[in-house]
Amino acid sequence: MGALAVDFPQRENFVADIGVLTAGTGMVLSQPFPGSDLAWRLGMDLAVRRFDLFRLVAGLDWSSWSAQAIASQGDSLQQALSGRDSLFYRSYSSDIWTSEVGFDLLIPRRILSVDAARDAFLGFRYRAGAGRLVGRTTAWGWSSGESFLLGADVYSWNRWALSGILGWNSISTTSDKSWSRLLWNTTDPAKATWDAGGLSLEFQLRWGPDRDSQSVSGIQKK
Repeated sequence: MGALAVDFPQRENFVADIGVLTAGTGMVLSQPFPGSDLAWRLGMDLAVRRFDLFRLVAGLDWSSWSAQAIASQGDSLQQALSGRDSLFYRSYSSDIWTSEVGFDLLIPRRILSVDAARDAFLGFRYRAGAGRLVGRTTAWGWSSGESFLLGADVYSWNRWALSGILGWNSISTTSDKSWSRLLWNTTDPAKATWDAGGLSLEFQLRWGPDRDSQSVSGIQKK
């Protein structure tokens, strides 16, 4: 599990949308959309180590984020929420479900030694699946992209290990619905497409053999 700082350029479409709503009406944008989106990611991987040099990886993951904006005609957001003034609420949210395949190149300890860390690696994942963007209505589309990873086991106990992973992610989704269906104040007939990607920090609980162990005469040495 981890967090992803989502690069969502289409956020500007939703910002402009509520801007049209408030223009010339005397309404105040009490709560604007945030300047960035933070997504949460959950997933599960199955990895097979080969020749003590790399791991083949397959898995599933889910990423989700959302944002809201509020415009009101009251002197304050509190007045608007109390029902004494007009209030308009706009939001968008996205979920992406993908399967992934890839590999990890294990870095030998003689090349890179990290205190209290094992199985330092460089990784690559190709992700593909379905994405959903919810605004005025819901648009579904095909999602695909890549992730580049740098990680290491930061704690290990017997066959269990906790890995810290820093990643750079890129994924795009193409839907069959137009922006005019997703936004409230636009007639843009273009098909809705959106990007999600950026830096991620994840932690993975892993079970498996210890790469730093050797068996000599039936005794494991570490």
